Amino acid sequence: MEKANALTNLITKVPREVRVKVAEYFNEPQNEKEFLELAVLISGDINIVKEKITALEGSIVDLGFNFAVISIRGENLDKALQIPEIRYFELPKPMYASSLASNKSSCITRVWESYNLTGKGVIVGFIDSGIDYMHPAFRNEDGTTRIKYIYDIQSDMVYTEEDINNAIKAPNPLSIVNQVDTSGHGTHVAGIACGGGKINKDYYGVAYESSIIMVKMTRTKQANFAQSTQLMKGVKFLIDKSKELKAPLVINLSFSTNDGAHDGESLLELYIKTVSELERLNFVIAAGNEGESGHHVGGIIQPQQSIGFNMGPDERIIVLQLYKNFLSELSIEIKDSSGRSSGIVPLNKSYISSNIGLDSYYIYNSGPQPFNLNGETVITLIPLRTTLTPGVWTINLYSNSNLKNQEYNIWLPISEGLSPSTKFLSPNPYNTLGIPGTVMTAITVGSYNAVTNNLSAFSGRGPRSFQSIKPDLVAPGENIESASPNRSFTTMSGTSMATPMVAGASALLMEWGIVKGNDVYMYGDRVKYFLIKGAVRNRTDISYPDPSWGYGTLCLSNSMEAWINEGMVRSRHNMRNIRLEENFVIPSIEIKKKIKSNGEKERGCGCKEKLGQEEYGNDYENPRVSQGGEEFCKKGFYDPNYESIIILYEGDIKETLKKIEYACATVLDDNYALLVVESSKKNEVIKSIPQITYVDKGTLYTLNSVSPLETANIEKFHDAPYLNLRGNGVLIGIIDTGIDYLNKEFMYEDDTTRIAAIWDQTIQEGPGPEKIGLGTEYKREQINAAITAHKEGKDPYQIVKSKDEIGHGTKVAGIAGARDGSIGAAPDCELVMVKLKPAEKVFLDEIGINAPNTPVYDGSNLILGINYLYNFYKKEKKPMVILIPLGGNFGAHDGSTLLERFIDDISRSRGVVVVTGTGNEGDVGIHAEGKLNNNGEIQTVELKVDDNEENLIVSIWGRMPDKIAVGIVSPSGEAIDRVPPKLGFLYDFNLVFERSKVFINYFLPEELTGDELITILIKNIKGGIWQIKLYGDYIVNGKYDMWIPSSQLIKSGTKFLNASPYTTLTTPGTSRTAIVTSAYDQNNSTILGYSGRGYTRDGRVKPDVTTGGINVRTTMVGGGESVVSGSSAASAVLAGAVALILEWGIVQKNDTNMYSNKVKALLIRGTKKRDGDIYPNTQWGYGMLDLEGLFKAFRGYEEDMDSYIRLFKDDNIVEVDDIIESKNIKGKVLVRIPEEILISLNK
Repeated sequence: MEKANALTNLITKVPREVRVKVAEYFNEPQNEKEFLELAVLISGDINIVKEKITALEGSIVDLGFNFAVISIRGENLDKALQIPEIRYFELPKPMYASSLASNKSSCITRVWESYNLTGKGVIVGFIDSGIDYMHPAFRNEDGTTRIKYIYDIQSDMVYTEEDINNAIKAPNPLSIVNQVDTSGHGTHVAGIACGGGKINKDYYGVAYESSIIMVKMTRTKQANFAQSTQLMKGVKFLIDKSKELKAPLVINLSFSTNDGAHDGESLLELYIKTVSELERLNFVIAAGNEGESGHHVGGIIQPQQSIGFNMGPDERIIVLQLYKNFLSELSIEIKDSSGRSSGIVPLNKSYISSNIGLDSYYIYNSGPQPFNLNGETVITLIPLRTTLTPGVWTINLYSNSNLKNQEYNIWLPISEGLSPSTKFLSPNPYNTLGIPGTVMTAITVGSYNAVTNNLSAFSGRGPRSFQSIKPDLVAPGENIESASPNRSFTTMSGTSMATPMVAGASALLMEWGIVKGNDVYMYGDRVKYFLIKGAVRNRTDISYPDPSWGYGTLCLSNSMEAWINEGMVRSRHNMRNIRLEENFVIPSIEIKKKIKSNGEKERGCGCKEKLGQEEYGNDYENPRVSQGGEEFCKKGFYDPNYESIIILYEGDIKETLKKIEYACATVLDDNYALLVVESSKKNEVIKSIPQITYVDKGTLYTLNSVSPLETANIEKFHDAPYLNLRGNGVLIGIIDTGIDYLNKEFMYEDDTTRIAAIWDQTIQEGPGPEKIGLGTEYKREQINAAITAHKEGKDPYQIVKSKDEIGHGTKVAGIAGARDGSIGAAPDCELVMVKLKPAEKVFLDEIGINAPNTPVYDGSNLILGINYLYNFYKKEKKPMVILIPLGGNFGAHDGSTLLERFIDDISRSRGVVVVTGTGNEGDVGIHAEGKLNNNGEIQTVELKVDDNEENLIVSIWGRMPDKIAVGIVSPSGEAIDRVPPKLGFLYDFNLVFERSKVFINYFLPEELTGDELITILIKNIKGGIWQIKLYGDYIVNGKYDMWIPSSQLIKSGTKFLNASPYTTLTTPGTSRTAIVTSAYDQNNSTILGYSGRGYTRDGRVKPDVTTGGINVRTTMVGGGESVVSGSSAASAVLAGAVALILEWGIVQKNDTNMYSNKVKALLIRGTKKRDGDIYPNTQWGYGMLDLEGLFKAFRGYEEDMDSYIRLFKDDNIVEVDDIIESKNIKGKVLVRIPEEILISLNK
């Protein structure tokens, strides 16, 4: 059995150069001649230990209760570990500050007034970043200080009350008390608990006449970082001084760490537990800000499970800590972002180390420890260069045990110690308390918003197990105004701000009990008892105690009343690990609704019930008719009061709509049409026209943010002597923001254009394309005339008015087909550009989207663009690649949207291939998934909404024949109970506290899929954590998926707390026939963390391939070079590669039957694959795009480039028998025969 924790033992075993990096990470000395600190537990005579440590040139600080801190040179660490009287060692834990009208909401002001409590006679001790002792908030009425001591651990200086008073009077205060609170954290925290004196009473702290002791444990250049050994020294100092001053003590700690098992068994936690039990004090600790950080995963151990985490840039070292039951036998495999593996490593050895590519791993397995039977496993990742390889890493766990329901937990370091993008991909927000908030005898405080009554999303949560309830309670922690250095005031947020509220409340209880003699045992668990007894439990959606809210919200006046009502008991009780068993009566919230239908009726749920389309209470009649027709259709397309909607139809839809003055149709083919209709009459028209068989629900698309040509082996074919491929004779049609047709990259050497046509949907004057008639189409001749005018100094935009104001389309076109400079993948292709018309505001308002600075396009105009390109292909009779560098989050993600069905329809044509990307939504929390296992089961999905969000729509998709109902709990706790699923019913609710309006609509079944679709639209939404409750009314399959809009359409803080990174590919990337690519870093073969992941909702493999998409060089509007990254860049490279395949097959007549699925199959066969990966998978699809590999696979052998290309260019026909004979092939041969030839042969 080891006598040190895993990290300490790891330090002693790793090579010296690695030890230096680990020491640097923990802010310990990197030179072995320098001193490092360790917390120790002593068994025996401490004087003997002092003698032995002194003999090793070290020192020791006695903390009492057999705890101590030793300081010793690194080179003598091994000798110190051999001292028999030292029972256990622990390396210091990195501690970080938890920063991220409250007195009234916590019922403090009533206690001031009713009980005349101010904190006088009580010491509030802080272990923090220091304090601005000159601030008036910390002085008495006469100007003297209320600060008894300031202890600077780093400089080992102690300043007394007398020193501080002298400094206040001096012209240069720092010459006497050389203390500055660099970060302002400690000053702010102290102000919340103790601010008083001659300041505005609005800024008063809770215990505004209490005495203050500040222990500064942070270093000047590390204002929010400290070590646990410093904290332990600080606790000892506070206890000693409180005894000296003969005053009760409250210790406030707003620092925390993730270093440990979170079970209260580290030396730091044991020391705080011991002190809390044996001294007359209260320890109040922040729950930490890890609730939404993504730094914890945990759950039941499966036979095999994969845990992904994103490694952010510039990480110098990562320490992961794994905890499990000692009976659980696990093996581990670590894969870096390039797919390189550690191999499967059994966790049955104490120390294992090796390399993974450019990084090293060190695993230390402690085995059972003196205070922890289960022990711990520390996984340390250290770069061989400067920083760890960024991207998505994977930890695979393999269980070798038959035990059931065994749990595991893994923690990353806390947020303040990491890059913001370093996080688990599927985190567990529970068990995210910061250490030492896990100590049972301490009072652990979470944070909530007192204005909205929302739990703060950042607030650390306890485990779901009710064996230990943490946090104990929550207090206001958002936008708390308090003292700031330089005698000012400011607002801060975080559990750091909630904790001093409770510390101040504890001081008032101790003043009432001990100082005023009403209850001399008012400390420790007794204070905790009355605080949680008096906590407010008014959330109807919470079953108290709760791992997020604890026993409720701080209300000190209730605590005082509880003391009085319980007969002013004086006897001390052991109330550790208490439970509140009382049944609390929680007042319900009455929500009054008016219900309009053909007859009004009140429903028990207090909501408005709407049947079918009768949502405005109108009886529908036939629409008004007059002569409108096609001319009106052109005008309505641009009118902001009209909507353009894709429909499926039967019969003569144009003739049917001709006489309706506020609607018209543009026919796309025999099934699809574009309906242009006045928004206010939309439902009326749709209901009254029987020829309309289906109406697209409306989808929104945003731009997928934008040399991989070399890694995809595309450039080899530009100048190859035998297989020269540059896209000649192939059209690349792009639907985007337009193109800079004056850019030289899109011209031939004679300055004529390579752009065959531009259709600008935004220009109304016409003429539009044939059969569509909308927008303005510019043909090659007009573009050439504009180029000539530009060369002559004239205005080209008088001829071709179309411009690319955003630049996205020009960049994408450059990647796919630029000719010179930053050469594109198909530099000799011809380009056709569709400039999309943005979505109308009336449509965006209808679905709650407000993103004025984001280009947003609706699916109807996108289908029009595809239809135009398809018609252009048929007219030109040239193969075409249609590139769609856009993506959206609406739809079932199973290929069923009208847009994706339309893509599937046109992809049946020979020589037409649609290419798109998976989008950039992989790591932004826009998707959640789960499974209801039984009828009657209820699950809760938590959605954190940004404070600046205005509206939000949520789509929930079930599986047929399941029937799921929903309920909603707002951040304030106002509940919408189970809303029964009824086909054609639209429910709406008005929330009283948030003043939000909630619309719930069931599509049961949804017409195109047969599955259940539930949409929840919340208008005037308020920030905080919303809970969506799912009720399993009838469950056969049980799976469900939930999406919110793309990240570009919502605020950055809006996300599912337990998000899934899978099925985050955007539509139309779930189309069955489109060729879909994810994006990877071609420089180091790592997937981009934000790249959308598959599979589709119906389980199909997507993406098909992955393509380089980082730092791609391309042209831009006005010429010059730009560097772009993302899904658009990857899909543009793929589109160019497909153009080369079509050139080889159709233009060069090597295979004229090139259909989309054939091209896809060829691409898949030619992909490169990383060693150790299993293909296909959700990130890489079937592998990395490799055009050279494609042609090798196509020929079926792996010779060098020139020899097999020569066969492709041979003018003679090579018979199958000749190939078999020359290559000595034995066995069966598959011969592909065109369908029309096969039919003729069988006649």
